[in-house]
Amino acid sequence: MTSTTTTNTVSLTLSPNSSQIFEDQSVSLSCEEDDSSAGWTLRRNTTGRKMTQCGGGWGRPAGSSCTIGLTVPWDSGVYWCESREGATKNDLPVSVVTAPPTQAEEGLDDAVITTTTEHYF
Repeated sequence: MTSTTTTNTVSLTLSPNSSQIFEDQSVSLSCEEDDSSAGWTLRRNTTGRKMTQCGGGWGRPAGSSCTIGLTVPWDSGVYWCESREGATKNDLPVSVVTAPPTQAEEGLDDAVITTTTEHYF
């Protein structure tokens, strides 16, 4: 009896292509196999939720792809592709950070501090 094992290459693609994502940014992640993307599920492990798949409280799944419409800091974590058999590939750390304020926004966050001096005689 002959046994043949075929190993397909799968890659995890992040768009935009950066491991540091700004808050409120839309991102898309996809598991792409050399001959197809069928059979791979995108999963993540974050501080708040452990090992959940796209659509399980986060993201919009579409086949082996997932879109996060507006990222938040707790989307930071490790993302990977998992086969139906449970094999995992391509751990990708993603960090969601708060964007620095733009020049037009800086004035909106100004605070006025009023102090009162009391004199005791």
